[in-house]
Amino acid sequence: MQDIKVQNKTTLLRLIAGRLQISGSQAKKLLDARLVFVNKRRVWIAGYKLLPGDIVEINAEKILQVKKPDRVEKLYEDEQYLIFNKPAGLPTNGPHSFEHLVRMKFHKPALTAVHRLDKDTSGCLIVAKSKEIFEKTKEIFKAREIKKVYMAIATGKIPQTHMIIKNPLGGREAETKLMVLKSTKLASLLRVEIVTGRKHQIRRHLKGIGHPVIGDKHYNRNILRNAAYRQFNTQLLFAKEVCFINPYTNKEIFAKAGPNETFLKAQRELF
Repeated sequence: MQDIKVQNKTTLLRLIAGRLQISGSQAKKLLDARLVFVNKRRVWIAGYKLLPGDIVEINAEKILQVKKPDRVEKLYEDEQYLIFNKPAGLPTNGPHSFEHLVRMKFHKPALTAVHRLDKDTSGCLIVAKSKEIFEKTKEIFKAREIKKVYMAIATGKIPQTHMIIKNPLGGREAETKLMVLKSTKLASLLRVEIVTGRKHQIRRHLKGIGHPVIGDKHYNRNILRNAAYRQFNTQLLFAKEVCFINPYTNKEIFAKAGPNETFLKAQRELF
């Protein structure tokens, strides 16, 4: 993390490009990745006007674009499904996504992710081998017959050991179950099970109770006074387990993913 004390009025983009001796487009990538803080608050607006005395922090260690992973970690496979440990930094769907990556790697254009993980969330991702299987699995998700367990590290101490959050999201019911595994004044390590599957459900529910996920660039926009929170470039959340009954074989499918290096580092440093 590089700290800069602003001496003269300027814009955030100009300051970053000048101090790091990088191009404007590279500086914009830093901002787009939300790796810059002004006075301990995350800021990503290129034209943000800086004043003398402002303190700018730049996490330049991971400046440039996410590289494609050297390998794809396969957790499970049968005739209908593949389950992978999706890395953080790749969206689930789209032209430059994890779904596209596995289609190319396995030479199977029909492979389709049956649910989504946020770009910065790693872990268990279920992939159907055909359109028919994809459609059938959507029905299983709709019936809430797939168990999904996540691990998260949230800001601050959560005093309860167990909690069920039922705050509606977007006018729809949403239910999240929390088990607090470790908790200090600085952070809480959580086992999270989602009953419903609303967009950004875990992140929104944790923000709603005042304990947002550390590293969350969208739902944790408060001033991050503790430098320990500002050092993490990606949200500390991963999909640990999935479990469901294969509708074609009636056999249980279970897969488990390990945490990435960022999550492991956070556990070492925060607890």
